[in-house]
Amino acid sequence: MCEVGFFMDGGECSINPHFDFCNKEISLVGSWVYTPQDYPTTFAFLKRAKGIGLPVEQLVTHHFPLSQITEALETNVQMKGIKVAVVVE
Repeated sequence: MCEVGFFMDGGECSINPHFDFCNKEISLVGSWVYTPQDYPTTFAFLKRAKGIGLPVEQLVTHHFPLSQITEALETNVQMKGIKVAVVVE
């Protein structure tokens, strides 16, 4: 699991390290910022996830043109999707 730059408090959650991570052999990495060194790791993670059949293309749930950036930001703040992308028109 990779949690990078999540800027909202999603609330509390209970985790049992043995059953939730050790038993499933899950690695957890968290970071508030991106560095150039993070991108190869992230891309490798996504490639492995896609390789085992996870639908990584569904992570981006909303696409907005730059002209609708206000709506994109409001959608993100209201937590209406997983990942909101703003693309150049």
